[in-house]
Amino acid sequence: MLSEDAQAAHERTVFTEFAHVAALQIDFSTIVSRPKGEPDIRCTLNGVSVGFELGRILDEGMQNVRNRRRRGEMVSTSSSKKVKVPEREMLKKKLSKRFAGLVELLLYFDNESFMTGDVPVFGDAEYKRHCEHVMVPLIRAVNPSPYRRYWVFERHRPSVLWSFSPN
Repeated sequence: MLSEDAQAAHERTVFTEFAHVAALQIDFSTIVSRPKGEPDIRCTLNGVSVGFELGRILDEGMQNVRNRRRRGEMVSTSSSKKVKVPEREMLKKKLSKRFAGLVELLLYFDNESFMTGDVPVFGDAEYKRHCEHVMVPLIRAVNPSPYRRYWVFERHRPSVLWSFSPN
């Protein structure tokens, strides 16, 4: 588990990478971490203050299976009832939050280490279809949406895999 300072620094790094890849008109000098109860990041986007809530997409059940395999244990993913759709699980968690002002949600696949890294299980085109079927219904079920835009970013191959605006 990272300290609060290390977590905030990690989130700023992820967000900065994402903003460059997404070609957002961010004033990079305004990127700041925010305290609990606020979005993780606040910055100026197109001249307007916008918050970004971040969420790492990581299937802890799958990580457990991978770690057990690394130790030489015989285990199959079908034997693990705890393997889930990690982006859907993180989205459910983030949809329950409410913030003041303009806020966007950035979910990301990390690549820092085998313990925190994960990659999508689909190709890019399939991943977009996956999001339309798995994530959009959850977003549409919450009215009004707590976020003005939703993003999925992959750090391994720096790319925006999906974005969605519910309005």
